[in-house]
Amino acid sequence: PPLGPAADDANERRRERRQGGHVGEVRQSRDDDGGLASPRRGLAAGGAGPALPVQPGVAEQHPVVPEMDGLRERDRERSELYEEFLAQPEAYSWTLDFDGDLFCELAYEGFLSTSLELGVGSSEPLQVMLPWNDPKRNTLDWDELHVSKQVRKRAKRYSMTIDTAYDEVMLQCIRMHGEGWLYRGLRWLLRGVFRNGYRGERDIQVGVHSFELWDHDGRLVAGDLGYTVGAVYTSMTGFRLQDTQGAGEVQLVLTAALLEKMGYAWWDLGMVMKYKAKLGARVVSRDAFVERLRRDRDRRVAFSHERIPGGELMAALRARPRPEAAER
Repeated sequence: PPLGPAADDANERRRERRQGGHVGEVRQSRDDDGGLASPRRGLAAGGAGPALPVQPGVAEQHPVVPEMDGLRERDRERSELYEEFLAQPEAYSWTLDFDGDLFCELAYEGFLSTSLELGVGSSEPLQVMLPWNDPKRNTLDWDELHVSKQVRKRAKRYSMTIDTAYDEVMLQCIRMHGEGWLYRGLRWLLRGVFRNGYRGERDIQVGVHSFELWDHDGRLVAGDLGYTVGAVYTSMTGFRLQDTQGAGEVQLVLTAALLEKMGYAWWDLGMVMKYKAKLGARVVSRDAFVERLRRDRDRRVAFSHERIPGGELMAALRARPRPEAAER
């Protein structure tokens, strides 16, 4: 539902700016991966709520670049609308703009973005990005990680890397789950952020990354795809090869161990699911999640580590002290 006078006023201001020539006309264009390159930008809650401030897309020939005052006004209005969205019960919003910087700024505010493809008559399907923030979310703290005896034993057969086979992890996720919510526009966006990072105006630490689990034969058997916001890692999707026994669980545990080793504070596992509870994840409210994210999102942590044997990561888990549970 509409969010009241404040939202109506914000929408009116955006209409005035568009009429004043601050935003150029844009069309959906395609990059070399077939993903939507830069559709018109905006974010609406629940399909009927307010749109986030419209920013310039890539115009057909002559992009319009806003002045700094326009950027500051955009950021102020966007911040107001983030707060309005988080105050309502709806979980999903939508935008036509598959822009890497927008994705990063949404992630910084706690939104995990998926995508949807819609049939539009005889035209090419329309891809829509769906930033969401569920009323409940799964998070994992390192001192609550559950590690079975089987995982401890099997971990010795594998090694872990990060950001070594990003494209292969993405491909295997599609092969295992289908496109589902990970359509070309979002794949293009994620690959761009993986390669180039955040290039916007704000001082935020957001990056897209992959984790890879390798067996003794050098075969990639499982992996995880997600992004970091400061000292927090958010998992978007993952895979394991069908002919591997227990590799998926090993990958989850070793990913947690490696995140802790690199200095990350906790793991955002996204949507609430039963298998995450078995890993040790707890269910938190949206308010609690956003509050905690804001405490850790500006911490600087280097996402960097060489290949490490699974047995070594398991030894690090056993050797570390058991601290008192942190404030959550």
